[in-house]
Amino acid sequence: MANTYYKQNHLKKLRAFCQTAKLGSMTKAAASLFTSQPTISL
Repeated sequence: MANTYYKQNHLKKLRAFCQTAKLGSMTKAAASLFTSQPTISL
């Protein structure tokens, strides 16, 4: 069960990284993922 949580958390970080690279902006990536900009930059 703990591994599932870790994998999901890892995928969220990877998704944020990919969106940032794709869109070229942390603010745009945060908006597309429906989260805040500080969460993406973390």
